[in-house]
Amino acid sequence: MITHRADLDAVPEIMPRWCDPSHGVIKAMVDLDPGVAQQRKLP
Repeated sequence: MITHRADLDAVPEIMPRWCDPSHGVIKAMVDLDPGVAQQRKLP
């Protein structure tokens, strides 16, 4: 179950939020193909 997804270039900004338990991350994926995260519409 993937709950969060982001493009590689967003990782430095998003990682601190993913590490915060209040964001409810169960499994986060980093997409290496630009634009895939927006197409899937996951946080």
